[in-house]
Amino acid sequence: MHRYFLMFIVCGTIGCLWVSCQKETTPFDQRIMSTPTQQALQGAYFLNDSIGFAMGGSTYSQSTLLHTSNGGQTWSLVDLGFDKIVYDMIFTTPAEGFLTGYDAKVLHTTDTGKTWIIEQLHGNLAWLPMYGIDFASPNTGVIVGGKGNSTGIIFQTSNGGQTWQQTYTSPSELRDIDFANATEGYAVGYGLVLKTNDGGQTWQTLDAKGDFFFAVHFPTEQVGYVVGNQGTILKTSNSGYSWQTLRNGNSPFKKRLHFTDVWFKDADNGFVLAENCLLQTTNGGQTWQQYDLLCHTNRGLWFRSSDSVLLIVGEQGCISQVEVS
Repeated sequence: MHRYFLMFIVCGTIGCLWVSCQKETTPFDQRIMSTPTQQALQGAYFLNDSIGFAMGGSTYSQSTLLHTSNGGQTWSLVDLGFDKIVYDMIFTTPAEGFLTGYDAKVLHTTDTGKTWIIEQLHGNLAWLPMYGIDFASPNTGVIVGGKGNSTGIIFQTSNGGQTWQQTYTSPSELRDIDFANATEGYAVGYGLVLKTNDGGQTWQTLDAKGDFFFAVHFPTEQVGYVVGNQGTILKTSNSGYSWQTLRNGNSPFKKRLHFTDVWFKDADNGFVLAENCLLQTTNGGQTWQQYDLLCHTNRGLWFRSSDSVLLIVGEQGCISQVEVS
């Protein structure tokens, strides 16, 4: 979802390509990690192979932040002093990081997550949940949020998070943001894909629709993937100017898969996370393998490239470690 420091069949009508999925029950070495919470987890973020976080909570009553210093083998709770859910995280240096939450809150740390300061984003929609955050550089960052098919909002910083300005209001909720380079970024949400060419100061609507898009990732400047909660997968090979439908989530002939996250290590090799399964492609989305997962209602994934391990988080505090090839 933010990568600043990390690096079936053909249908009866000719030309309609659908994703082929071969179902396998136990594709990988999977195991459930022990966690000190039953709260729903929304995402994960690792600074390196050892230090990482998982975040979530209950929308109106509790925030949950878990910390690991051994690559996810054990987890401990971090007290945020905040009583609403938190959704997404990024670190711009090994010490300084940001965490987004409900009621247009952004939490800020300068000591690698040991302590957090709660800051209020100011705008005309300051009560909305802030779902996604990404930085194009240590100074330039964007936060996206909103509510349903009525209101979306974007905040931008050009001074490393010291101040945030509301730069865009959309007609629908925005869920995720990913920068492909120092200026070009993509925000996705309820039937909407937006692009910025100036680090988040201005935005244009792209010709991509058909789902409630939950996640976006650009592994290269030209190639990007967008996934939707009804089961749609879109791909662009020209920086968002045109899109190919790899999977149509609204097809009556397809099983409904509720996608929640996407991550590619390069233009061809990547993963799409659904609530109850994982899809993997090694050829840019031409074909997919679909695998069962031990956790259910999965919300977010993180790929640890050094040892080819996926960390997947979801409901009831579930974190699974999946070794992939």
